[in-house]
Parts: sequence; structure tokens; C-alpha cells
Amino acid sequence: MVDAPAGLWVGAGRHLYLLDPTDGVVRRRVRLHGQVDRIAADVRYRFLFVAIHAGIGDGLPLEERDASTGVLIRRAHGPLDFGANSLTPVFRGVWVSTSTGNFGAAFFYREANLSIARHRTIEGMQGIATQYSGGPHLWVLRRQLDPILTCADPDSGRIQGTFRLPDGYRFGYSDPTTAVSIANTVYVGTSFGVLRIKPSLCRPGAEG
Repeated sequence: MVDAPAGLWVGAGRHLYLLDPTDGVVRRRVRLHGQVDRIAADVRYRFLFVAIHAGIGDGLPLEERDASTGVLIRRAHGPLDFGANSLTPVFRGVWVSTSTGNFGAAFFYREANLSIARHRTIEGMQGIATQYSGGPHLWVLRRQLDPILTCADPDSGRIQGTFRLPDGYRFGYSDPTTAVSIANTVYVGTSFGVLRIKPSLCRPGAEG
């Protein structure tokens, strides 16, 4: 789901639905070319990024749609057929994380034309996921059941450092990576509780 100025966008099956948040009434329905994997709004709430799964050989389609109407603006195809683990918009594009087979990676799609910046790739395991909520870091969970978060530059993907979770905390196998920035602090959700992290703690050589 995405909360946008036009209303609440919900992805289900092969459709997007625009709901009026005051009464829950569906105001618009948009048919897609495949099953919805993930939806997200760009950081300025002008566009919707929609990852769909259309079938083997279709290369993980990514669509950019108008955030007010759902009208298709452009469509791109990724290098792989696996579904999206996460969609993470940043100021110049969107990070799409997915399995690559035995491993996983996050790929950067440029906002201007949805082309993949092939030199901007963050490698990890199958369940790799990213999260950005403002601030200097893109937060990356590269391996499930891991007590370590990686922080990277939101535009280039360059690894900036790591943060080791305190004893007793780790990410579960199916945990989404949830990070919210408030002022100069990032709150990260795990299966074992919510952590409060100062972004300055994520730096080269830092592990909590």
C-alpha cells in the first residue's frame, strides 16, 4: 500500500486500486500486465513504482505510473525473472532488490528513464532488502538471520559501513527491513524489538 496525495493506492492481484482514505471507497481501478509484487511512491509523490511478476522470461517488469491517476508513464525490464523483495525510492531513482538465484542483489533504476545503472549494484543473499526514509544512508539487510545492517550511499550504492545489532537482536528469516528516520535518529524494526540508531554509528569499520 502507498499513501499518496490522491488517496491510498493498494496493489492486489493484477490491479491497482485507489481508495478514498476517509471512507475506504474504491475511486479508481487500474489493470496491470501481471501480478503485483511491490508498490512504492517516489520521494516527491509524483510517481508510483510498481514491480510486477508476469512470468518466466519477462525479466521482472518495473513500471512508473502517475501517482494521481495510475496511468502508465514508462516500463522497464530487469535482468532477472525473480520477484522483487523491496522497492526503495531515493531522490534520483529507485532500488529494486531481488533474488539472483542462489544469491541476491539490489539494482538501481534511474528515475529519468528507468534504465539500470549497472555499476550501482549491492550484492547479498536471496532475501536482500533495502529501506530509505531520508538522511545520509540507504539501509540494507544483505543476509537474513544476520545481526548486521549495512549502510550505503542512497544514489551510488557505495558501501559506507556496517552496524552490528546489540546482543539478543537479529533479523528473522522473513523480516521486512523497516527503518524510519526522525530528526537525526533512525528507528529499525526487528523480530526482537525496535532499535534506535544514530546514523553516525554506521561508518567504515563500525559494527555497533
